[in-house]
Amino acid sequence: MAVIAAVTTSTVARKQDLASQLTARVVAQEAESGMATAALGMFEQGYYSRLGFGTGPYERFVKLNPALINIDVDFRPPLRLTQKHAADLYQALMQRWRGHGGTQLASVKHVEAEMGWTEEPLGLGYRDEDGKLTHFVWGRCKGEYGPFHIHALA
Repeated sequence: MAVIAAVTTSTVARKQDLASQLTARVVAQEAESGMATAALGMFEQGYYSRLGFGTGPYERFVKLNPALINIDVDFRPPLRLTQKHAADLYQALMQRWRGHGGTQLASVKHVEAEMGWTEEPLGLGYRDEDGKLTHFVWGRCKGEYGPFHIHALA
């Protein structure tokens, strides 16, 4: 799958239809290179429908009180994660289980960018005995105790 994470342009370029033309060119090149599908991070429903993009699933919001989770394991404090851990998060994302239709972006730069755009960031994770990050949550947090809005997890 080819991924166009974002299309950003000025008003002048938009009036000349340059963003649509460039997007169409990239999609065509990716199709010629063997990509079966393409995904686009769009800003407005319908604008890119003329290039074959439709609306995907909407985001799901789930509320969970962590105090209600009751599992019988020894407690270990999580590691605080920051943007400097982007490569570790990327590797954990590449190793995570993916359900039907799951995709993975092929660049740590995308993870770095997403982490950099997160307002009031908070990341928590765990490493195995070898120091490899095995699981984490990353998102934004209003204050130290929440609420949390999870943007990525593995």
